[in-house]
Amino acid sequence: MFCVEAVCSLLFSPQDLDKRQKASDNLIVLAKESSGAEVLHRDGVVQQIARLMKVEKDQKIRLSCIRCISELAKKSEEMCKTILSACGIPFFLDILNSKDEETVNASSFVIQVRVFTGKWRVFNFSKMFLFMLQRILDTLSRYKVMKEIKEKRKNPRAMSSEDRKWCLEQEQERLNLIKGM
Repeated sequence: MFCVEAVCSLLFSPQDLDKRQKASDNLIVLAKESSGAEVLHRDGVVQQIARLMKVEKDQKIRLSCIRCISELAKKSEEMCKTILSACGIPFFLDILNSKDEETVNASSFVIQVRVFTGKWRVFNFSKMFLFMLQRILDTLSRYKVMKEIKEKRKNPRAMSSEDRKWCLEQEQERLNLIKGM
């Protein structure tokens, strides 16, 4: 498909940042369509994304690439296996290593729902491993929330009643999560 080639050439070459960001967003749209996903899979875009993610610094492009992988992983078991073999476990650990909340959420979604525990369930993990993985990813996802609570608690007089209520709800949710372990 010409469209796929054009999007990939813009994304994977050192162009204007704005053009690369638009190309990465278009990659998600292509991955959502079954014919576009097949062409992306056939052309080896997953391997190119894995290489790009090692060096890419722009958060918007990284987030779009993660979402593209998520869309591809849900298409078929074959694509999910290709993603796992092309990217590898270190790739998934690396995409979790971000300070951007959206990136962490998208990364944990890919790992939890799409690749490891999703529809295809490529690996035969024990229930204990899946439980531990779930808890680790939940903890990583909640890191920013806990940091925000800590910042608000530094100056209790400046907190509104809604802020206090929100902090209490978040802390209670965290305690329930810990009790569930």
